[in-house]
Amino acid sequence: MGRSPALPPPARALIPTVHIAPALGWPVGKQPTALPGLQVTALATGLDHPRWLLVLPNGDLLVAESNAPPSLTTLQASRAGS
Repeated sequence: MGRSPALPPPARALIPTVHIAPALGWPVGKQPTALPGLQVTALATGLDHPRWLLVLPNGDLLVAESNAPPSLTTLQASRAGS
C-alpha cells in the first residue's frame, strides 16, 4: 500500500494467465444509482456476456457478446412520439 507498494516478481510462462471479469447483471429489483438529474434504465435483459455496443445512425444498437458462439443481437431503441 502507499506510494511504493511491494509487488511480486513477474511470473514467466509460455501461455500468460488471463483473468476475465465476469459479466454480472443487476440484482432483481435493484439498479445502479445515477447522479442527480440523470436516470439509469436497463436497455436489454437476458444477454449472457454483453461486451461491445455500436449505436447505428437510426438509433438501433448492435450488441456483441463474448464467451458464447458467434452471434449478433440488434436492439431497437424506442423513439419518443413513435
